[in-house]
Amino acid sequence: MCLFVVFDACFVVLLIRAMMGSSWGDLARAFPAREPARDAVRRNFQTVSLNSMNFGGCVHLAVDPTFLHIIPTRFVRVLGGSTGISIPWESIVVSGGDEQRKMRRAQVGSKTLRAPAWCLELADGGAALPRADTPARPSV
Repeated sequence: MCLFVVFDACFVVLLIRAMMGSSWGDLARAFPAREPARDAVRRNFQTVSLNSMNFGGCVHLAVDPTFLHIIPTRFVRVLGGSTGISIPWESIVVSGGDEQRKMRRAQVGSKTLRAPAWCLELADGGAALPRADTPARPSV
């Protein structure tokens, strides 16, 4: 019995790592991590999704005038998201949001990105860069 549980756990981890390679890995190769600007707004343990992979509370986000920085937590690094991602704003096309405007949807090449509204508003061309003292909206 214990052997089956161990086998199943290993299989699940391998499956998740394979899925991470097709979502996180593709973006990490296309948009390698860069150091956020000193004045970047950073919020930890945020929720984003890349295509069908949801990283609920498992990434840190930093927003500066040039990039949206997606920084993996230790848990995501273990599962295959070993490097951060820095997406230039000109590569992000915001396409919609939810009713409460807590999350926004965007296209980054062929990938669909869902992220908190506070960080994608800059890409949408409207809002000014969020200030560090702006309270974070809860991500659900």
